[in-house]
Amino acid sequence: GGASNRTPYQNQLMMAQGLLMLASVILIVVNILANIGSTPFAVIRKGMAAALYGIAMGMAAAAMLVGTMVAAKYGQKTQGTIVAVGGAATVTAGAMALAGAQAIPSWLVTLAAVGGLAASVGSMLGK
Repeated sequence: GGASNRTPYQNQLMMAQGLLMLASVILIVVNILANIGSTPFAVIRKGMAAALYGIAMGMAAAAMLVGTMVAAKYGQKTQGTIVAVGGAATVTAGAMALAGAQAIPSWLVTLAAVGGLAASVGSMLGK
């Protein structure tokens, strides 16, 4: 038999990475579509955008909690912290998006969401 992965937190970390990636992609796509001028997607600016931002924030918060747990329970401070910080950045991006384009430039929301996406990829490299 071949070697098997005996890392007890691997499935949790992979789930957190997936949640973080999906949350970041949702924020990026919705933010871009919601800020396109007079297109059929301009309707997204209303309740649908807010609902999608909320879903993305919930996913990012779950990833943040898993990252914190991996760091604390299993002592994997590097991987866990990268995921937790990425989750926090993505939750912040969602909150900024909910605040509206008048309060926060849309490029800043996209940049913060890309940061969450990069953190997810970075945590995979930090094994």
